[in-house]
Amino acid sequence: MRATNQIHLVSKRNVNYRELILKLYIVFGILTVFLGLFYEQIILMVKNNPEQFMLVIVGTLMIAVSRLWRWWYFKE
Repeated sequence: MRATNQIHLVSKRNVNYRELILKLYIVFGILTVFLGLFYEQIILMVKNNPEQFMLVIVGTLMIAVSRLWRWWYFKE
């Protein structure tokens, strides 16, 4: 009886959310590293050439959205 009380079933949905959270942590970690490495260049770009900065931001968001859609529609 004790063994049956200790067994917990994990649904596939919970595993998928864990994988998504882990992938998001990886992406945010990579973005943080790049921000730390190129902080001065990014600040100069924001001050001197905001159009270029917006192109970088929009491109990054497009990549992120496409990766999320790919994960959402083609998950197993």
